[in-house]
Amino acid sequence: MPELIGLHGRIVATPGDGDALVALLLEAADGLGDMNDCDASLKDERVREVIRRARPLIASMSDSMELVPVGGKGL
Repeated sequence: MPELIGLHGRIVATPGDGDALVALLLEAADGLGDMNDCDASLKDERVREVIRRARPLIASMSDSMELVPVGGKGL
C-alpha cells in the first residue's frame, strides 16, 4: 500500500467570510474526486482557481500537523 499522509490544520476566515470560505473548501474537495494524489491537485487549474478565490477570505492558518494513518475505515 502506498504511504498515505494526512494534514490537519486550522484555517481562520476573515470576519464575516466563514460561510464563503467553507463553500470554497467544499468546492475544492468535490473537484478532487477523480484524483488519487492530493499533491497532484495543486497542479490542476480548477484547484488553483479555487485557491486564488479563497486566499482573500483567509485571515490566518496555524497549528499544522502532518499525520500518517496506519489503518481504519477507508484505507
